[in-house]
Amino acid sequence: MIVVLSKLISAFLLPPGIFVLLFGWLAWLLRPQPTQPSPKGKGKLPFFLAFTGASLLYLLSTEPVSDLLLKPLEDRYSSLPSQGVERVIKVGIDAVVVLGGGTVTRSPEKGSDDLREESLKRTLFGVRIYQEVPAVQRAQTFLIFSGGRVFDVGQEAEATIMARYALEWGVDPKVILLDPESRTTWQNARQVVSRFHPQRILLVTSAYHMPRAVFCFSRLGVEVIAAPTDYKVNRGVPYDLESFLPTLNGFQKSRKALHEYLGLFLYWIAYP
Repeated sequence: MIVVLSKLISAFLLPPGIFVLLFGWLAWLLRPQPTQPSPKGKGKLPFFLAFTGASLLYLLSTEPVSDLLLKPLEDRYSSLPSQGVERVIKVGIDAVVVLGGGTVTRSPEKGSDDLREESLKRTLFGVRIYQEVPAVQRAQTFLIFSGGRVFDVGQEAEATIMARYALEWGVDPKVILLDPESRTTWQNARQVVSRFHPQRILLVTSAYHMPRAVFCFSRLGVEVIAAPTDYKVNRGVPYDLESFLPTLNGFQKSRKALHEYLGLFLYWIAYP
């Protein structure tokens, strides 16, 4: 009982739960009063906005709703092991392309710029997949890291930091190629294609980001084998009471999903 109470209290005293309560309280204060008639429609809009804000913030912060938004993106392409790594490698590829996912500027741990969690997981998975390429084919297969400095923040391009990790993990520097200028997913694809001219690639990025990434490379005439990683949605675990509590992690997952849906829509318009 104490554990349940502590989870409930922390869920609604910390963001975003505290804002759900504040919006809900505001909606209660602004609710229309039947004993105090007002001009038609007057007074209802503030209540509606407050109530809608509380409801949306709560729903987007819960695990079931964030999973509902994010899981279709993650499931769009099968994970590489289920496709059969050996079968994919036997067909042959020109490169393993790893897309960046953000950096931390001047990380005290490194004494320099470092990779964020998503970017590090993508890099690790990309290197692992590359090292599974048979030695005979590996000499003709490149490992391409793509990512620049978004908004000119940071001292190093993300691709440079990713390559540094790959070198620490034993990758031959002769096979590493860099695109240190890209700032968007479309630029990732455009720069890689214009610089290195691959025909068939194995593409590594977060699972939720894979649909947009595949869209971009495919539009530029590249045959793509998806190698998704960095899954966010739990699988095979039933929801419980805690799943319906608002959390920042739930809200962040919902935001990632909505960002991808918006990006896919805008790219579909801009790059038909």
